[in-house]
Amino acid sequence: MRLIYIVSIVTVITFLYGADCRKKNNCADNSHTKINIVNNSDTIVNWISDDNPNDSIWTVNGAYPEKSEGLIASNATIQVAPGLEYCWEYFYQGGHSEYYFIFMHDTVQSIGWQGITGTNRGLLKRVKVDLNYLQNNNFTITYP
Repeated sequence: MRLIYIVSIVTVITFLYGADCRKKNNCADNSHTKINIVNNSDTIVNWISDDNPNDSIWTVNGAYPEKSEGLIASNATIQVAPGLEYCWEYFYQGGHSEYYFIFMHDTVQSIGWQGITGTNRGLLKRVKVDLNYLQNNNFTITYP
């Protein structure tokens, strides 16, 4: 049992070291680890992202997100991290892009993501985000 415990600890340490090494190799010291999504309106909105600009099938691993998913209060800012990529410069390298969609919160609350699927009802803004966009906009997506 003690051997399994030791092997588990060594595995976790190796993973963390490798992750840190990956960050150092792929992300410069001045890299960005957050995108700000700013809601400058007086209403609550929801955001969601996808690789496809026309995708209106809002499921995550086959399930619809909660109605509170991607919530941004009025006149508020949220920050989005890139996950295991560690920095957005690495995530968006090689011309990769994503689309960020901002929806009316009232629509999300009244019909849910399942009701929005296939129609994009309540869509307020669609933004194509790539490294160039982020660099030109100080790693910020703004609504409206």
